[in-house]
Order: sequence, then structure tokens, then C-alpha cells
Amino acid sequence: MKYRAKQEVEARQIIGDPAAIVALMFWCNGKPVDSVVEGVLFHVPTGKKDISVARVNDWVIKDGDEFVVMKDAEFKRRYTAVQEAKTPVTPKAEVTK
Repeated sequence: MKYRAKQEVEARQIIGDPAAIVALMFWCNGKPVDSVVEGVLFHVPTGKKDISVARVNDWVIKDGDEFVVMKDAEFKRRYTAVQEAKTPVTPKAEVTK
């Protein structure tokens, strides 16, 4: 889903589902931790810092070629969801007798 602050960014929230965590790690080139300490699930390489830690309910934001990890409350304060266009459904014609 896309979100907007000053510009649109692609963002994904970390949920507790293991398959979703693996998919998110793959999306942002994240690296798994050796053992989960203080809820850290994986490391996200960023352009501004070497590594950022990611926990459940955090958001991973792709901003250009960089990734940023942000807490849920901060993300909700800064971004609003962008409605993506959906293909309109054409109602079926009714057959009359």
C-alpha cells in the first residue's frame, strides 16, 4: 500500500506472521538477527545509518533507494494512506422478459 507525507512512499508494517516477516526482510534486504533480543526481529540496511533494527508493529519505509524503520505511532502521525485506483466493477445487465 502507498502512503503520503510530503511525497508518496511505499511502506510495509511488520506483523507477527513468520511468512510475512520473511517477505518483508526480502523486500528491504533485511538481515536476520542471531537471536531475538528486546523484540528485534531483523536489521534493515539504511542509507543514513549502517543498520536500523525492526520490531513487530514497526514500519519499513522505502523512500527512493533508501529504507527507514519507524515506530507505528510516528508513522501514523506523519503519513496518511493513499487510495490506490481499483478497476471498476461493471454490473451485469439484467435480463427482462
